Amino acid sequence: MLRLRKHANIVITPPRETDIPEVIPHLNDERIHLWLTTAYPYTVEHARTWNTRIISECQSGLHELNAALKDTTSPKPIVLNQLPVRVLRELQEDGTDKYIGDIGCIRCSEVDLLGRPELTREKNSSLPAGHRDIVWTFGDWLIPSYHGKGIMTDAVDTVIRDLAQPLLGAFHFVAAVFSGNEGSSKVFLKNGFAHENWNESSFTLMNRLGPFEVNPRTQEPMIRLRKHPNIVITPPRESDIPKSIPHFNDERVNRWLNTAYPFTAEHAKERFSRKLSDCELGLQELHDALSDPMSTRPIILSCLPVRALREIQEDGTEQYIGDIGCKRCPEVELLGNPKLSSEVNSSLPAGHPNIVWSFGDWLAASHHGKGIMTDAVDTMIQDLAQPLLGATHFTAMIYSGNEGSSKVFLKNGFAHVRCVKNHRVVRGFSRDVDVYELRLDRTFDKARALIFVLFPFSSTPEMIQIGPLEINPLTEEPFLRLRKHPNVIITPPRLTDAPLLVHPLNDEKVHVWLSSPPYPYTLDHASQFIDIVKPNCDRGIQELSDAGEEHKPLVLSQCPVRFLREIQEDGSDVFLGDISIDRCAEVEDLMENTRVTNTANLSLPPGHPEIIWTIGCE
Repeated sequence: MLRLRKHANIVITPPRETDIPEVIPHLNDERIHLWLTTAYPYTVEHARTWNTRIISECQSGLHELNAALKDTTSPKPIVLNQLPVRVLRELQEDGTDKYIGDIGCIRCSEVDLLGRPELTREKNSSLPAGHRDIVWTFGDWLIPSYHGKGIMTDAVDTVIRDLAQPLLGAFHFVAAVFSGNEGSSKVFLKNGFAHENWNESSFTLMNRLGPFEVNPRTQEPMIRLRKHPNIVITPPRESDIPKSIPHFNDERVNRWLNTAYPFTAEHAKERFSRKLSDCELGLQELHDALSDPMSTRPIILSCLPVRALREIQEDGTEQYIGDIGCKRCPEVELLGNPKLSSEVNSSLPAGHPNIVWSFGDWLAASHHGKGIMTDAVDTMIQDLAQPLLGATHFTAMIYSGNEGSSKVFLKNGFAHVRCVKNHRVVRGFSRDVDVYELRLDRTFDKARALIFVLFPFSSTPEMIQIGPLEINPLTEEPFLRLRKHPNVIITPPRLTDAPLLVHPLNDEKVHVWLSSPPYPYTLDHASQFIDIVKPNCDRGIQELSDAGEEHKPLVLSQCPVRFLREIQEDGSDVFLGDISIDRCAEVEDLMENTRVTNTANLSLPPGHPEIIWTIGCE
C-alpha cells in the first residue's frame, strides 16, 4: 500500500474480492455515475467483471515488481507495465479500512483524440515498458462524502510522483473529464495539467520533462514546492530584470546579500545573464539525457535548469518573488575541513559524490515568514539536487544576524559548523559569516528513492515501503523525522542519555503508566537501560549499512532508532522520550487463542511475516 502525501490516513492498495458489494451503491449514485462511462444501473455482474479485470492488472504489476526485486545485483531501475495498487481506502482507528474510491493510471487508449498524427492507439499500446513516449491516462472516482477535502488532488499528485514516474517511467499524462465536472477539472488543473477541448468532453494534458512539469503557456520546465504548490521554480526570464531591481534595493533583502547597492539595471542585466547561462546548460543536459527514450541510465546534470521562484496567481499569471540557486561551493575551505579544496571541488566530474554544493537564495520581503524558503530548500534538495546532481553534501554561508535564513537551513537538517569572523567587507563594513552544513549518507542513496522489503516466507509476498534515514552532521547518527513534527526526530540512544532519563521516569505523570522501570528511578537504573538498548540499535545500524553496501533487500532484526529528540534553533537537540518496536515476548499472555509461543516469536528469522511486534513508548 502507499499513503497519500498529504492525507496519511488514506492509502492506495490493490483491489480485493470484498470490494464488489462496496462499489455497487456508489456507482449507482448520481453524483458519481453522471461523470463516468460505467453502466447504469450498475449491477453485481458489472462489479464482478470490473473487479476481475483490475485485480488481474494489479497482480500483473505486483509480479513484475517482485521479479525486478529478486535480482538485487541489477543496476537497472524498476520499470513496470502496470501499477500494483489503485483502490483508495481510509484507515480507521480500529485498524480496519474503508473503501472510498479508485484511481487508475493506465496507457491511454484514445490518444488519437489529442489531434496529433504521431500518436496512435496501436503505437501507444505497443511501446515497451518504460518508453518515454507512452501517454498515460487517469480514471478515478471518490465517494461523495469525501468530496471537497483535497483527497483526489493529493491522490493524483501521489500517483504521479511516487508511482507513475519512478515505476512506469511516465512523463506524459492525459485525463478525460466530462464538461461540467468542475471538481475533477480542478483536481487536474491543481496538479499542473493544461486544458484542451474535444467535443463534449474536456481533455487535460500534462507534459513532463524528466521530473519537471512543462508550463503549457511558456513551455518552460518547472517544479512545484512540496508544501506550497502555488509556488514554482522555473528558469530565469528576461522580464525578471526590471522586476528584480526594487527587491535588491530593499534593505530587508539587500543587507544579507553580496549584491551592489544601489542596484541598477546594468547590475540586473549582468546577474541575469550569468544565471541564465547556467540554467540553459542544465536544460540542454536534461534534453540530451532524455533524447534516448529507452535509456536506463540515471540523469546526471552539472547545473540545474531552474532557480527563479514564482507565485501562480488566480488568473494563471505568475509573480516573480525570489531566487534559489544550488551550485558548486566556491569556498569549501570555510567548512574548516583540511581535506576540502575549492579547486578540487570545481574540477570533479558531474555527479561525483564528493562535490560540495552551496545554496544562494533570496525572497521578496512581502513573502517572508510564510515558510516558503524552507519549503524551497527542501524541494530543491529532495526533488532536484539529489536525483539530478547526485548531491549529498550541502553548505550555506549566511551573514551573522540573519536569523530568518539561519532558521530555514536548521529546519532542513543543516548544522551550524562555525562562525568566520570578519570574512568579507561589504559596503565598507566587515561582516561575519555563519557556516551551515548538511551531509546525506551515500550508503542510503538508492534507499532514499524507493526501498521495498520482500518477505520470502509468505505465499503472497507483501511489500512495505520505508523512508530513508537522514544522517545528523553533528553526531553522524541516523535519524528519522516525524511526519507532522519535522523538528522532532527519532535517533539511536547515546551513552550521555542516562542522566536525562532519571527525571522523567520519576515524574508521576510518566511512571504511573509504565510497568518495567523501577521506582524511584536512579542513575544506575538509567545506565543499565542504556547498556541494554544501545547495542540493539547499534546492531540495526550495522545491518542497515551492510545491506546498503551489498545491495541486498533490506531486512533488519533491530530498529536502529528509538529516542525522541527536539531540534533546537542552534542545531542542538533536547531529549523528549522513547519509542521502541521489539518482538513481543509476552504473546501467550497478551493474545488469546494465539498459535504463536513466546519462544517461537523470538526465534523466527528477521523479516518473517508472522513475527508479532510490540510498541513501547514513554
